[in-house]
Amino acid sequence: MVELLIYQQDDCVSFDLCGAEGICSTTKAIDKDGPNEDALLVKQLNDNSAVIAIADGLGGHISGEKAAKLQITLLNDALNSVGTSNAGVGTEVRNAILNAIEKCNDRLLSEKLNSATTIIVVEIHKNRLRTYHVGDSTAMLTGQRGLMKAKTLPHSYVSLGIESGLLDPTEEINHKDRHYITNYVGKRDMRVEVGTEFQCDKFDTLLVCSDGLTDNLSTLSIVELIQSGPIDDCLRNLQSACSGAMHRDKGRFDDLTIALLRPGIYKTSGNRISKSTSSNIINSV
Repeated sequence: MVELLIYQQDDCVSFDLCGAEGICSTTKAIDKDGPNEDALLVKQLNDNSAVIAIADGLGGHISGEKAAKLQITLLNDALNSVGTSNAGVGTEVRNAILNAIEKCNDRLLSEKLNSATTIIVVEIHKNRLRTYHVGDSTAMLTGQRGLMKAKTLPHSYVSLGIESGLLDPTEEINHKDRHYITNYVGKRDMRVEVGTEFQCDKFDTLLVCSDGLTDNLSTLSIVELIQSGPIDDCLRNLQSACSGAMHRDKGRFDDLTIALLRPGIYKTSGNRISKSTSSNIINSV
């Protein structure tokens, strides 16, 4: 079984998850003196079920990196209590995810640390996916020919403006307030948006990312970079394009965390993990 927890340090890992090919990375903003405030979880529950999650500690808050780490740790602990024989079949995984987010929200508020984080979780069961998110970290699924099959809606003022028709879609990465969000873990009226279940087909690509990517590259640009080609090339192309965008006039330097998965080809034989650097916990059983 694959279990990856990456906290605050730069890392890149390739893996097999329920037989699908995956790769993930996290890098600190180059202009930043403090730690990487993103945290990542990739966890296989059984041969057919898994979870991918990214938490992005809020910049400008005290100990944003601690909030992200707390959220990912609580989620991993909650998923450890899920029985592997029926994971993904009933409501057990769903309840574990929702309870972990609520528990983190309660902890952040009760401890009064002025700390907060976003969270995006993708639950995978065979060729079906479901998203859970708070804030502006994103999940999207695209087909091999560039068809956008599913995408979470960021909880941000700019996203709401675009959806309501008050802002032009080009404002997605150009608006000066694109990084201001309306919902996050550590907020008294926090809400978890649970997406509808959707299907992955052969050669589709699932992307899960922090807003370091979506604040600098448009959705169209991202889709063009991930729709086809080797998955490790897709990751490198995203990183390169995002780095270039960050250095332009309207670019926004930020931590960047990306997970890519090519679902739809579900083998159950073997697991693969390769690493470019060390991460906090990596298990393959």
